[in-house]
Amino acid sequence: LAEAKRLEEEEARRQEALDNSLSLKRKALPAEPEAGTVGMVTLLVRMPDGTRINRRFLSTDSLQAVFDYIDVGE
Repeated sequence: LAEAKRLEEEEARRQEALDNSLSLKRKALPAEPEAGTVGMVTLLVRMPDGTRINRRFLSTDSLQAVFDYIDVGE
């Protein structure tokens, strides 16, 4: 019984850490440029569940911003 409670608390802490990480990544994303902006690229990603997400980035945005966007999955 104590072991089950410990595992449940550990899972709750892990989920909270994941939620906090995704929230920070979401806030750190650069503003999405308007369509037609010079130096803009459109990225389309197929997610593991088959859905597709797309977003515009500037060619000067960091690759980390792209990875963060994929992690957030919006």
